[in-house]
Amino acid sequence: MVTITYTVTLKKLVNGFSVNAISVKKVTTASTFTIASPNNGGVQSSAPISGFYQITCTDPSGAPVISTDIKYDSSPVWIANALHKSIPFLTDKVEVLYDYKYSYWENGVSFILHFTGLDYAPPVCQIHPSYTNAEPLTGNEPVAPSTKVIQEFGQTILFEPITLDFLTSDA
Repeated sequence: MVTITYTVTLKKLVNGFSVNAISVKKVTTASTFTIASPNNGGVQSSAPISGFYQITCTDPSGAPVISTDIKYDSSPVWIANALHKSIPFLTDKVEVLYDYKYSYWENGVSFILHFTGLDYAPPVCQIHPSYTNAEPLTGNEPVAPSTKVIQEFGQTILFEPITLDFLTSDA
């Protein structure tokens, strides 16, 4: 007896079942088929991400500052715009990069905050469901957010500008 197992897997989370019916074409009359569809013992998709979230960053004095609402499928440009508008100490000092952890926005929210021009240690920032919007971030078996601060090349270095009085030329 030969057993062949086929698995239907979704790459993008959806509401409801991924498969409602499976068509089977018997080649011989001796074949036996067992189908575990989502509505008959199979596994249903996790709920897709939807709603709004906010980002809380700690300012240099240690006080938390909360961003404006950000929609789950916002691009890095719009995330950076929300941070620049609502967190004053990050204005023009952070860029947002998409990290390609999830193939679809509905599967999760993940990005990289790249801080530039800071004369202090990078702030710790956390993502959380919106406190102010009627549609807070929901879906996909919520997992505690992970935040990692990577500080490259040692301590933060501040360079002072050189005035024109100290610049000379041999000409």
